[in-house]
Amino acid sequence: MNKGKLEKLIKLVKELAEKEELSWFRDSLENHFSRSDKSYDFLRLQKKNFRIKGKKLYEFVSKEERNFKEQLIKDYIEMNIFLVLGNYNRTLQFCCMQVENILNYYCIKSKCFEKIKNNPKKYEYRKKNNGYKKNTLEKREDFIVTPIEHFFDSNKKERSIKNVSIWAKYAFWFAETQIETEVIKKAKDHQTLSNIVNARNSESHRNSLEFNNSVNRVVSNLKERQITDFYSYNNLLYKMASSLKQMQT
Repeated sequence: MNKGKLEKLIKLVKELAEKEELSWFRDSLENHFSRSDKSYDFLRLQKKNFRIKGKKLYEFVSKEERNFKEQLIKDYIEMNIFLVLGNYNRTLQFCCMQVENILNYYCIKSKCFEKIKNNPKKYEYRKKNNGYKKNTLEKREDFIVTPIEHFFDSNKKERSIKNVSIWAKYAFWFAETQIETEVIKKAKDHQTLSNIVNARNSESHRNSLEFNNSVNRVVSNLKERQITDFYSYNNLLYKMASSLKQMQT
């Protein structure tokens, strides 16, 4: 058979296998190619379970947003597969993909530019830092995000939502949802988000040694206590996914 036609067929099969409503088609393919591989059988079963959990997690996503929902579920599956395989850096990267996709969607659907422009003070985010700089008695500065500086450029034009800092988008989401009101919980979510953002950026050549050491410490903690430590990441995803419920109205 012509190689070009086969390549087109392979591309079509891949596209069909990605569609959530054709999960039976994907499962049939996986069954066929994994009959003699017991370890793959186990992984296939895990993927099936993760797909079910992903569907439940993102049940609030509008049916009209099919591609968005499928991407969230796909990244959720990959996140958990890498967790099972012990690749915690990739686990956190796929976790971050979901967080940023949700924030992008939430900001746009909530008319973020209009709201921030009309009331910039409401969306300022601050985390008080009581620690000290390493090997000094100098206090660390508070972590402050002013979204209006990130959502608009110097000419006050709206930036593409993909080019807005993830922390600025988080600040908007945080102020809008008011899911967290307790300082302790706020600080915990802040550290969780910081960890996954650092993991996402960990492959950048611009990272400092101190930055990479921070990512390595997070990954090491997951290796030692993956079940308890990863709860905070799942919990943050759940809060963000739950906030999409209001997008249904």
